[in-house]
Amino acid sequence: MSTKRKQTGGFLDTPLGSSPRWQGADCAVPCSSGFWGLGCNQSCLCANGAACDPLEGSCTCSAGWRGEFCDTPCPEGSFGLECQELCDCNHADGCDPVSGYCRCLSGWTGIHCDSVCSEGRWGPNCTITCTCENGGSCSPEDGTCVCAPGYRGTSCKRRYFGSLCNQGKSFLPVGSARSISPHLQKRAMQLLPKCVCLSSNNH
Repeated sequence: MSTKRKQTGGFLDTPLGSSPRWQGADCAVPCSSGFWGLGCNQSCLCANGAACDPLEGSCTCSAGWRGEFCDTPCPEGSFGLECQELCDCNHADGCDPVSGYCRCLSGWTGIHCDSVCSEGRWGPNCTITCTCENGGSCSPEDGTCVCAPGYRGTSCKRRYFGSLCNQGKSFLPVGSARSISPHLQKRAMQLLPKCVCLSSNNH
């Protein structure tokens, strides 16, 4: 009879080659990673970076995973080792199953997703820069521009001359004494800073 190592470091009298957790001619070499059992001849079935016990083949799951073979992710709202930690997020789409970091919804940021995006930022965790020009501000949720008076368009690039003039009513450029053609009206709307509306409701 030959000897083999016990987990405690002692020795047992067993036939050579039948030593769990150890391998080699004198059973002094531990099982290679991914193997376990007598003579280390069993393959581990552990997934997602889990540790495999070389004696029994049982799995010790990495953070974010659970199950016999560590192939089941943490349920929504939990994270960490054995999924025993609970997410602490407000305006978020859950949290990272490994670290617990909150996945902030669009328009929110902060450790707990409880801070609104600062001016000029939008999107999940406020990672996107607004593209609004000429003093326009953007929605922290979807980046839609809210243009300053006098401008319009998706990025507030186009000049605009007030709500009444925009509703299709005739107008005269300031200082003009007569009506102008629709083509010139359109051109004036692009270039001139002000207009005078010609209607009974003129303001």
